[in-house]
Amino acid sequence: MTEAEEAKEMKALKEYDLKMKDLKAVIKSLNESDLLKENVKVTGKGDVVLLSFLDALDGMSDENLENLPKDVAAYYEALPQAVFDDSGASDEPEEADEPEEADEPEEADEGDEPEEAEEADEGDDEGDDEGDDEGDDAGDDEGDDATSECPMFGKGCNEKEDDCKTCKKDFPAEFKACKAATKKAKASKPKKSTGTPKLRTRYGHIAGSMSGDIDNMLWKGMKLKAMAKKLAKDHKREEKAAQAKIRGHIKHLENNKGIKVSDKDDTLKAKKEFAEGYDKNNTK
Repeated sequence: MTEAEEAKEMKALKEYDLKMKDLKAVIKSLNESDLLKENVKVTGKGDVVLLSFLDALDGMSDENLENLPKDVAAYYEALPQAVFDDSGASDEPEEADEPEEADEPEEADEGDEPEEAEEADEGDDEGDDEGDDEGDDAGDDEGDDATSECPMFGKGCNEKEDDCKTCKKDFPAEFKACKAATKKAKASKPKKSTGTPKLRTRYGHIAGSMSGDIDNMLWKGMKLKAMAKKLAKDHKREEKAAQAKIRGHIKHLENNKGIKVSDKDDTLKAKKEFAEGYDKNNTK
């Protein structure tokens, strides 16, 4: 890549305060993880590459999202909100998933119920000391650094599995540390919402985002200047920046979605009604 080409790529990501070098590094890590059916391309303008990266994550199953490489998950979590507003990719990593909610009763057994705490204070001081030793020391002090004899340690805590039930019984300290480590690992990775999915455009982007609006205008057929003027007004951007976004989005649709866009008499028109693989019942 020439210096001029590299400068062009960096400029495309400048408004998000992102570096192309970092983006390429996490995409390389994602491609090597074997979690994708097709690798994410790292050639082209920065905003196009970023959108391809986000679309790849947005189309992954919950199971694969749980197994993302740590550097990919950390990069995703650190992306500014403006990236999601413009791209139409999923922006809901903070919502908890159902298995974590099921863990709450187990935590309550470890000493948070008021009535049990009062009885322990009035009755057996020695019992309190033992409880502190087994609970706080085993979980908080050992934490992720605990040396374990449990064969399943670090592979994910699931109390419904027979191996985890055995570990809980035979290695209580390791079980607690493994449970804490599993919860911490889940919190650091992007999760899909368990609620009602957001409506998508015909080409798979969230309705109302900048990318979603471009999808709709391309299917309708509009002149570039008219599209840029509307985007600039609706999304508070300069018209010049909006035009660059439209051109980059068209390249993304053609290269990654198989959507060809014609340019006749300065009118841009997408030739395909829907992108492959998207639920038409959830399309606006």
